[in-house]
Amino acid sequence: GLVSVSGIRQSDNAEMIHAHGARIIRVENPRAQDALQSHAIESGIADRFIDVTVVNDGSLANLSQKMSQLWTDTQADNLSSRY
Repeated sequence: GLVSVSGIRQSDNAEMIHAHGARIIRVENPRAQDALQSHAIESGIADRFIDVTVVNDGSLANLSQKMSQLWTDTQADNLSSRY
């Protein structure tokens, strides 16, 4: 089944998730990067644990389209590393 876990901010959490065969998807908003970098906990997860990055750089409709494509690709076991 599909399980969604939000708020993974530390590498030990990511290691445990990967150990159970799960994938980690990061949603990034380039417009918010400066604010996030000022909080140490937000930069705690190492990039090597990120399986897929979704870039939230457009409208809500654009993000919805990316998430729909991600879901389609997940079901087909054909994920890209970036959406």
